[in-house]
Amino acid sequence: GSDVCNARCPFCISKMTPPLGIALKEPPPVNWRNFKKACTLARQGGTTTVMITGKGEPTLFPQQITAYLEAMLPFEFPLIELQTNGIPLADNPDADAWLQRWYELGMTTIAISIVHYNNETNRPIYLPHRSNYIDLPSLINRIHAHGMDVRLVCTLVKDCIDSVDELKKLIEFARKNGVEQLTMRPVNKPCESRNREVSEWTAEHQLGPEKMNAIWEYLHQNGHPLMTTEYGAVIFDVGGQNVCLTNSLTIKPETTDIRQLIFFPAGRLTYDWQYAGAILL
Repeated sequence: GSDVCNARCPFCISKMTPPLGIALKEPPPVNWRNFKKACTLARQGGTTTVMITGKGEPTLFPQQITAYLEAMLPFEFPLIELQTNGIPLADNPDADAWLQRWYELGMTTIAISIVHYNNETNRPIYLPHRSNYIDLPSLINRIHAHGMDVRLVCTLVKDCIDSVDELKKLIEFARKNGVEQLTMRPVNKPCESRNREVSEWTAEHQLGPEKMNAIWEYLHQNGHPLMTTEYGAVIFDVGGQNVCLTNSLTIKPETTDIRQLIFFPAGRLTYDWQYAGAILL
C-alpha cells in the first residue's frame, strides 16, 4: 500500500520511521523483479512466515494484497499473515470476497492491532473521528468463517492494558472469542524519530518498569513457557490461551544473523524498520 491510513493512532510507528519511498498517495508501482529476488533470498534462508503489512493500512488496497499473494505462490511459503487495524475488513461489504480469495491463495492468519478488549477504549486511539469502533468479536468470527486464524496484537499503552487485572481480562476476551494467538508489545519509539509529536506522545504513554515487571511476573507464574525466540519474544500457554510478550523494534548489532527481510514496493529490500541504512537491495 502507501502511507495512507484510516486510523489515527497517536503512537504511529510509520510516522516515526523512514519512509523509504512510501508517501501519502496511491501506492508506488511494485518492482516485481526485486520482489522475486526478495522471495528467493527469503526462501533460501529458510523463511517460514511472510507478513503482509504496510507503512499505512494495507487493506485499503486489497487488490495489491491479492497481487502479492499471487506472486508468492511459486515460493510456497507455509505461513502467510496480514497485519491490519481491521477497520476495512469490518466495514467493507466486499471484505468476505477478499478474505475468501486470500485464503485460497495461502493466507493463514489475520493479525488485528488493538490496545484493549473494550470498544470504548479502542475507539479514541484508532477512530477518534468516528462515534463507534468496529465490532471486534464479529470481525473475529468473520475471519474464522473463512478458515483463517486470528492474532490479536495488543500495544501496551498507559491507561489501556497496563496492569495484571487488565491483562487477565484481555486473555479472557481472547479465549472467549476463540482467538488463536494473543501478542502484546509495549508501545515503543525508535532511537531516532522523524515525528516529534508522535515520539513525545509515545514516551509519555510507555509503561514503566514496575508495570512491565508485574506483567512479566504474572505470565511466568501463571503460564507455561513454550518458546523464547532469538530476538527476545516469549510465548506462553496461559490456561490454554497462546500469549506472546515481545518488543516492537528489535535489532541485534552484535550478530550477523538477519531476523527479517522488509520489502518496499519500489524495490528496496532492508532488514530494519528504524534505520534507513539497513539495505540489502
